[in-house]
Amino acid sequence: MNSIIFSSLFQKNETKKKPSLFIDLPKDLAPLGLIDFCLRLGFESNEVDFDLFQRANQSYTMKFLQHTSTFISEDESTWIIYYESESALSTCLSAIASEGLGETYTDKPLTYYENLSHLWSAYGTGEKDEAHPQQHVSVKMNIQEELKTNALLKETCYLALRLGLYATSISLPAITTEERHVTISFKHENESYMELTAKNAIQIGGTKESLPAVVHSIATVKHVSEGGLLGVWELNEKQMNEAAILLDEKWSDESEASYMIKALEEEQDTALEAEIYMTANKKNRDQFKQDLYEKFSNLTTIKVRSAFKTGLYWILEEVLPSVEGRFENVKIVCKDGVSVDGLEQHNRWIMELYPVDEMIEMQYGIPKEHVQFELSSTQQQVYRVFVDDQLMAELNPLISEVDYVDGQKKAYPTTAGYRLFNQTERVQENIIFSDRERFYKYYVKELLPRMVKKLKIDTHNVNQGQLFPLFDRIEIDFTSSGIEEEIGVQQEANSSFEALYEDLYFNTLDYFHELGRQLVNQPYKAPGGVIPYIHIEQDLYKPIKSDIKVYQWNDIPMTEPVTKRILFNQEGQFDTVEMSIGNELKVTKAKTFLNHNMKNTDPLLERFKQYSEVKLNYGDISYKGTVIPFLEVTEPITSEYYSGLKKSDEKHTIVFEAGHHPNEVSSTPAILALMEDIICHHPDILKK
Repeated sequence: MNSIIFSSLFQKNETKKKPSLFIDLPKDLAPLGLIDFCLRLGFESNEVDFDLFQRANQSYTMKFLQHTSTFISEDESTWIIYYESESALSTCLSAIASEGLGETYTDKPLTYYENLSHLWSAYGTGEKDEAHPQQHVSVKMNIQEELKTNALLKETCYLALRLGLYATSISLPAITTEERHVTISFKHENESYMELTAKNAIQIGGTKESLPAVVHSIATVKHVSEGGLLGVWELNEKQMNEAAILLDEKWSDESEASYMIKALEEEQDTALEAEIYMTANKKNRDQFKQDLYEKFSNLTTIKVRSAFKTGLYWILEEVLPSVEGRFENVKIVCKDGVSVDGLEQHNRWIMELYPVDEMIEMQYGIPKEHVQFELSSTQQQVYRVFVDDQLMAELNPLISEVDYVDGQKKAYPTTAGYRLFNQTERVQENIIFSDRERFYKYYVKELLPRMVKKLKIDTHNVNQGQLFPLFDRIEIDFTSSGIEEEIGVQQEANSSFEALYEDLYFNTLDYFHELGRQLVNQPYKAPGGVIPYIHIEQDLYKPIKSDIKVYQWNDIPMTEPVTKRILFNQEGQFDTVEMSIGNELKVTKAKTFLNHNMKNTDPLLERFKQYSEVKLNYGDISYKGTVIPFLEVTEPITSEYYSGLKKSDEKHTIVFEAGHHPNEVSSTPAILALMEDIICHHPDILKK
């Protein structure tokens, strides 16, 4: 009969396990065995509400009636426990809690409590040295006889309910003389407090009148990682790495458009045709062409092409628009991209066309499968375009040569400049380095070597650049004109700024990789943070500029605050906290205000607040003082308290990590979109 209670409350096939039970406990009763019953009740659940002792339209009711013997009777959805005495009732409830449970203990790593903020977290209860899907709760509760009241029993039941909620295995009973892993003691004291008297030993003190409210606050408080109060004071004490500026250097130069004008002014004043290559969008290139016509009367024909992804824009803006009538097939033959000492791959020129096949399909209605690519090892021209097997055009973009950071390899990017023709004869070709190329050369050839001279590099310290960085971070603030446009294909964009961002980020890492080989015979794998901030200037003629700040690494030991004692006010609410920070004892008020920067969490909360499937938690504080959020997505959660551990343990769990590297800008919005798609259009996934 006893096990029927739990099998009735929790249906086997239900993925949501939430007790719907009203415990009609008379005010003159305080059977401690009810604590064991509630611990088991929480253990069987993955969601709970603290409504066991209030009528809330529950499906089942438990009643207690005094009798000459102790037994259980069932009447439809009501269980009546007849009891001889309070002691007999307590024993009966403990027996109900243990029946049918079996041995659930595992030898997996036990949680521990060395800090009062370990009591609750976004992951459950207790601290672990490593993540593990098992959570064993072995708790012993000692309540002094003079403190035992009906009111305290109810709140202690809620404390046990929540401990059981987070457990995947439990030791019963909790009301016992046997030893348990964790002990929670209730002691009569004039002041209300919770104290960690030793590892895994929590003492809760107060008067008979004050303790129920105190225990209620303890049982219901949420950890700061869930947006609650517990541990906020510790997070506010976390030391941030305040880095001093090691190098602050400003740089500027004329724009490539201005360089182009000056170079053309020095050309012979004869009738010529011009091919101009510059890094600008179509609108700005058209305006630049108009400026050239007005300024240079000797230029009879002017074409202004993109110096970035030259082939892509040339095909879409010149070649295909010149085709008369409808066409069915496009073939693009590309030169082999490999060169002596070059970093480029064989298909380099094909890759620079991406996603031209889908853009042709979008603009001309030609299936992308009808756009073919070929790689030629003998072709002299970089690009040859055939439409329905007829050669339409050929192109050689302007290419410059750049030394790679290792001092050995070369890179051959497309660049800005012009070609001048007298009819079909080319009379001049002049490369004018693009804005991003001139800045990149300054950065690698001048700034980085100056920075290295200022770094405090200890070639005898094998951990420098490995376990801790050479510098805190480089902040690169750069402004120029360029190309930044969405292309309407798979949320892709063509961006000369993103290309520069990637070069600055990865090539800085490669620079220090090579520096480590030279200085200590092993690459520096963790040199420091590289943070480019790139701004768009719409005026082609405005000078380009940068401001680069290098911050020195401040290698300070971090001391974790530990909360040993919490005092409560007369209403039983959290009031004052005593915590140790190293050898220092600090007393502070318990406040919900978090001092650290919750970057971008408000938009997340606003975006997902209508979804009961989503819960926003905070993992920790980064060393720069920013809260690190994580989101859990489950079946709709209907309770304020639930076990994410159980929900993940009972079903397949997938973990997505986004924004791990600062250059991976698309991962976070992609995952947020995936969350909404699953919730709105594929909710069955969450049941699995």
